[in-house]
Amino acid sequence: MHDNGSDGRMPIGSLVNYLRRHGISSFSVTNHETKATLAAAQHHARSYGMEFLPGIELSSRLTPTSPGENLHVLVYGFNYRKIPPDFNKGLITIQNSKRELIERRCKASQREPIVIERNDGRSLSLSVKFDELERKLISTGKPVIENGSVTFNDGIMCFPLLAEINAFLGINDPAKGANIYMIVNLIKGYEREYQKVLNFLHPFNATLSQESQEVRTRWQPGNDFVPFFFEARQAIELGLEAGGVVGAAHPGETNLTLGDIALLQSYGLSLLEVYTSKHSREQVEQYLNIALQLGLKRTIGTDFHGEEMTPNIKVGTSLYCPDYPAVSIQSLRRLVRN
Repeated sequence: MHDNGSDGRMPIGSLVNYLRRHGISSFSVTNHETKATLAAAQHHARSYGMEFLPGIELSSRLTPTSPGENLHVLVYGFNYRKIPPDFNKGLITIQNSKRELIERRCKASQREPIVIERNDGRSLSLSVKFDELERKLISTGKPVIENGSVTFNDGIMCFPLLAEINAFLGINDPAKGANIYMIVNLIKGYEREYQKVLNFLHPFNATLSQESQEVRTRWQPGNDFVPFFFEARQAIELGLEAGGVVGAAHPGETNLTLGDIALLQSYGLSLLEVYTSKHSREQVEQYLNIALQLGLKRTIGTDFHGEEMTPNIKVGTSLYCPDYPAVSIQSLRRLVRN
């Protein structure tokens, strides 16, 4: 699950209290490319008598020739207070690359504003200044500060714009449009307008924009890290070096095959997130069989981002795992110790 250290909507203290009120006694937070809130999560968990396992989710490429992000590597139980220098370098590099790209996109909007159109013909022109966007982000309860700057993850800079856009489009339900990445939350008839904002602020995935291509050209072959993504082998090895155990998140989302997962296992992957809100029953069965075939430990991940963003996800639900138990937080901790 995610707090507002990356693309979640709840501050870590609010998230831990929410979990406590919903009967959760043990949990892990796996924000994208940041460890900024893990110490606070540990503190809040202890204050409520809950068990917490630190985690992180690393956007990765399966192979060096993959066109973009097609794998999320989960690292559980690593020593977040003293991570290896190369690991920290990678996190900072990705954060800085995303910040630079958003700054470029804001400058582009000065030349060519984003135009949001209503069905009645009225339009809203958005010319975005980076410093104003950052101030709005801070005023809405974000951000988390790490290494002296805002953590930039998965288009979180979209959030300050959504209230203005929702009001213009006449959308009053805070759950609707709160998460522009999930098509189920888009308002019918305005998908294209939300996609404009998504394209503007979140051009980090496989369909790389001209700006992101320009950022990437500065990185020559042989460098340790490329902007936005880790290489899969690199992410796994860094996670192991940091003292964690490593798994693949929601493999069905990017259609990882048996061969793909066997390759990751050869790098040191030992966990597979079989049970997740992002999997259908058929996908659960598919990846359960792969986990059993390869001897991988099975894990559960809600991918909860807060009620506003993921109202369809109920923490503590079974996520289609009635027959085979997944490893618990306690079991993961034992794996880390061993």
